[in-house]
Amino acid sequence: MGIRSGQYFHSQMFDKVVSRWTGVTCSSGVHPGRVVSLHLQGLSLVGTISPLLGNLTNLRMLDLSDNKLEGPIPEFLESFQLLKNLNLSFNNLSGPVPDRGGLCEAENEDG
Repeated sequence: MGIRSGQYFHSQMFDKVVSRWTGVTCSSGVHPGRVVSLHLQGLSLVGTISPLLGNLTNLRMLDLSDNKLEGPIPEFLESFQLLKNLNLSFNNLSGPVPDRGGLCEAENEDG
């Protein structure tokens, strides 16, 4: 019982910290604390899109637009079953935008 309540306490603290991060929205309800949206547009982010982003399987919205990201658009984005909005515009990314169900509105514009 002590381990479970300790894990619950840790989870609650983590949720409170993450929910205060700029551009990060977490879920509530059945699976509280899972990252459901990232609004990271215009933050001058540089480099490639990390494969660790693939661990955020509950993402519904991902906006990385207007940064300085480069390299290939990750294939793992196709496996995000809940992702409905994807904005990668105004970066220097290459390759196809994931083409599946909810992503039919996604755009890839080099800027």
